[in-house]
Amino acid sequence: MTFFHYLSVIFCSPLYYLMIGRKKMALAVHLPIYIMALFTFLLFGFGAILWLGLTFHAAWDLRSRLLNEMVDLQAKAIAREMKNVSNS
Repeated sequence: MTFFHYLSVIFCSPLYYLMIGRKKMALAVHLPIYIMALFTFLLFGFGAILWLGLTFHAAWDLRSRLLNEMVDLQAKAIAREMKNVSNS
């Protein structure tokens, strides 16, 4: 994950979902709510709550992806060590 992923999670969650290839989530769910959040933030201040919800959802997805990558790396390291032990 790049630094741009983190920035897109914070500032524009639909862009994050487009970058990772989940177009349905970005266009059907996050983009309409994000647009509504922008308009209602300017009018009523209610958009901050919507924006926080979208940011939390995208951050949770990013967190789970990073944890999955870490678990895969650990599993590969364990498998490599087990293979080295069994060969000796």
